[in-house]
Amino acid sequence: MLTASEEPSSGLPVAGRLGAIKRHPLLSLLVISTIVALAISCLSLLTSMSVSWPNAEAWQDYSLAYVQQANYLRSGFLPYVNYFYAYPPPFLYVLTAFSFIPSSWGSAVPLVAASALTAIPVFLVGKRVFGEGVALTAAALTIFAPMGLFYSDYLWLNPSLTTLFLMLSIYYLLEGRLDLSALLIAFSIGFKQTALFALPIVLIYLSRKTGRRAALRYLILVAALALLYSLPWIVVCTKLYLFSVFRIPYQFWSSTTEPNGYYFGLGFPGQAPPLTGTYAATLQGIESVWNHFAAPNSASSLSLSTMILLFPGASISSYLSAELSMNFVFVCGYLALLFAERRLGKLDEVALLRYVMYGLLLLFALYPIYKYYIVGAIPFLALFSQNRRDGFAFFGFNLAMLVIPRIATPFLALGLFLWMTRKDIGFAHRTGGVTKEPIVEQVVPPV
Repeated sequence: MLTASEEPSSGLPVAGRLGAIKRHPLLSLLVISTIVALAISCLSLLTSMSVSWPNAEAWQDYSLAYVQQANYLRSGFLPYVNYFYAYPPPFLYVLTAFSFIPSSWGSAVPLVAASALTAIPVFLVGKRVFGEGVALTAAALTIFAPMGLFYSDYLWLNPSLTTLFLMLSIYYLLEGRLDLSALLIAFSIGFKQTALFALPIVLIYLSRKTGRRAALRYLILVAALALLYSLPWIVVCTKLYLFSVFRIPYQFWSSTTEPNGYYFGLGFPGQAPPLTGTYAATLQGIESVWNHFAAPNSASSLSLSTMILLFPGASISSYLSAELSMNFVFVCGYLALLFAERRLGKLDEVALLRYVMYGLLLLFALYPIYKYYIVGAIPFLALFSQNRRDGFAFFGFNLAMLVIPRIATPFLALGLFLWMTRKDIGFAHRTGGVTKEPIVEQVVPPV
């Protein structure tokens, strides 16, 4: 960013625009983010989401999965009961509510709106924790992040709602409005389960800052709302619901009786046969669908574990052991992260943001996910991109994720995780487990 002394003499209009943004930051950010999101979405409609490149993972989940699943619900077919649905119900409820708009883009309205609105809580959190200058930079980076533009605004994939509600939850947590924060994070988890991994970090922060009673009340509120939107499905189809939302490996589903032959086929984008037929939803049937989609480019298409990505020619029989092994590594790493947070001598607001970011990066590095999931970490990365070098690194990471093969994405995410946690895992001087703050030399002015 230019300093005042670096601005060209003919830059008064630019200075005026920057001044307007600083005078009305929330309104300005909302206008800019809305224009950007609408422009990219219009491009999506004009091009029919056809813009892509090798390794982009330009999934058509919106038209082939989200819209069809919303239509199934409107037609009386139930998720978890009649067809496989991988998320908690609030996400499908929102899509279905907007599917009544008589247009192909109706269900995309909440996704694009959430993407545009995310810059607002990013700014509010950044202003409270780091100051207005960092907040404006972080909000701008969030708006123009290439991964967000492509996956949220162009392809209308699902991270935007959970990311918006998680950022709002953190803002109200910092403001001391704990009940509202708890309700918002419960909805964030309801839109996508990845937000669940921020909850233990928030609870540790609360127990240290306000006491265990406040942390327990927070947890009870989150659990109560999650139970409220889950209870109907727990009553109707306990095993199917729990297996779906907790992503139990498909190999364990073989003993589950499915109500129709296309139960699992509907869970794969592009597989949308009618809800009647003779296809047997057995383990062998699942494997045949999996092989059909994995065969053309197995190393860059499906969300396999890192071990499978290293060996794309591995047999179906090795999927389970590889996935369980990587899940074990992830759980151990996540527990170590919580232990490190718990031992921090100074657990302030910056540490809270840092550790939520660490948790998401670790999840995206070690758990089998698609590239677009990483959009959920973009606001946190933006908040810690506080100078020009960080800004270039931020855009470099975004662009690299969009172009590198799937086999490399876990390593890039893990490398970023290790780089950003280097001061918290032993590369900085420590005393009693607490990272020392750098000593600032005091300069005494001459008398």
